[in-house]
Amino acid sequence: MANRNIVIIRADASAAIGAGHIMRCLALASVLKDNGTRVIFICRDLPGNLGSVIRHKGFEAKLFSGGISWQEDAASTIDTIKALRIVDWLIVDHYGLDYCWEEKLSSYTRKVMAIDDIADRRHSCDILLDQNIETNADRLYSLMNNPCRLLVGPEFLMLRKVFADARAALKPKDGRITRILVSFGGSDPTNETAKALQAMQSINRSNFSIDVVVGLSNPHQDEIRQLCDCMGAAFYCQIDNIHELMASADLALGACGTTTWERFCLGLPSIVVAVADNQIEGAEYLSSNGLVTYLGIAEAVTVSSYEQSLREALNNPRQLTAMGARISRLIDGMGIYRVAQAMINDE
Repeated sequence: MANRNIVIIRADASAAIGAGHIMRCLALASVLKDNGTRVIFICRDLPGNLGSVIRHKGFEAKLFSGGISWQEDAASTIDTIKALRIVDWLIVDHYGLDYCWEEKLSSYTRKVMAIDDIADRRHSCDILLDQNIETNADRLYSLMNNPCRLLVGPEFLMLRKVFADARAALKPKDGRITRILVSFGGSDPTNETAKALQAMQSINRSNFSIDVVVGLSNPHQDEIRQLCDCMGAAFYCQIDNIHELMASADLALGACGTTTWERFCLGLPSIVVAVADNQIEGAEYLSSNGLVTYLGIAEAVTVSSYEQSLREALNNPRQLTAMGARISRLIDGMGIYRVAQAMINDE
């Protein structure tokens, strides 16, 4: 991209939504920035928004409040864009926005890229990105209001650059569990983190260490920190080096959201739950193909469910080794570069 191109990213984070949309867009933004592009995030001012995290990463974050209709959202986005010269790319990563919003914004940008991993709405864009391992291209074509380029599959997964580096430095593992990572995403509304820790307390084994990561939007931080103190587990909040914890872990417990792909990239076997309805289909697919151990929708998962699954994992090191090898082959961590190159080629 030429110097000082402008890319707008429309995405949200909150205690209810989670952090996944923002985090994967930040990964792409870092590559675009390295190519001299000015990247601006436009986000709703929701409880648990990640405006401060975006700014800490060196990007502009414009927050707006107001109604939730797509028309009001479009108007607020346009108000921000009007202060700029014509935008080169508008990237929208939002389950609540579709072709109506995209067409309304098309006069204010040269190109539009829509990120959609649930394929439940129509789009009017120049690039449609679906990063799912299981993706139906015919279904995606049926959602297009206009001809556009499809970027489909895990080769386009937008992980931060550090994951490719960590993958290259990975050391072989033998399936034994000496370190467990617990991370249920940015918000964890049903407090799966506490359930998982309580399960480990029930197992009462001291031959593995525990790293616990929570997001800024997590409303249960105090309770989790106290549990960690009681168990001797390491507690982290909104860290940048989760790739290091994943690389050193032998097993992870987490949500079946965007961090699933980070774990895959580093060959980290995981026990997962769906913390949102839109994660269920994907979790079931991954489970049926032996790529994760899936316990079900978060609200229905109990401490005993975690305990039973942990005991099975601890007693089956060969199964974990095989799972780690399978998932590692699926994702190489280079997706952000492929997406950035696709945008350059489409200019």
